[in-house]
Amino acid sequence: MQRGSETVRATKNIDIGLEAGNTLLVQLTGSSFTGTVDFQSSMDGANFDNTPYVSKDSITAVKSVSQISNPSTRTVYIVLAPQAQVRIAVAVTSGSLEVYYREVDTSIPTNLIGHDTTGLGHGVKTVTTVGTDEVLAASTACKWVIIQAQTDNTDKVAVGASGVDATVATGNGTILDPGDAVTLLTDNLADIYVDALVAGEGVRYLYGS
Repeated sequence: MQRGSETVRATKNIDIGLEAGNTLLVQLTGSSFTGTVDFQSSMDGANFDNTPYVSKDSITAVKSVSQISNPSTRTVYIVLAPQAQVRIAVAVTSGSLEVYYREVDTSIPTNLIGHDTTGLGHGVKTVTTVGTDEVLAASTACKWVIIQAQTDNTDKVAVGASGVDATVATGNGTILDPGDAVTLLTDNLADIYVDALVAGEGVRYLYGS
């Protein structure tokens, strides 16, 4: 699974090969940055066209293929599956752009998106008490959810059912390091619980309904 980060100060293409059916999370943070970013994909590795993405920070989570101009505040984008070869095309006029990317296995939810997913939603869950499982969200019907540990976490979080425990070695659930993500099939966000090793840290999530 591909992951990496770069500080881009001159125009360049970041080419990323993905396993079939997977998607890509991309975080952009500009520092006095003036320029543009295009998310592109290719079937043959030679001819690239702009490819659909959504912003995880957008309330509406609308698909777009538009060029992104002058990104500044940290924003996470999802380059939608299925993809084989993705290019992050950065054109720099001035300043620098921090680019962090991570491949996410979304092969099962991708099939659902193609058939009966009719809407998207997202949110953030911050754990207030270490060692106490906390529900991801209030009762919310869904079909799948992608959960990502916040990239600025300083330690591990765990995702699972009621009773999940992030304690290393003796805990349970799925452990996520900062930036790690997991995809779950579920019919309600309230079935998922989160624990963290540090109070005030947590996860962000995207779900389909």
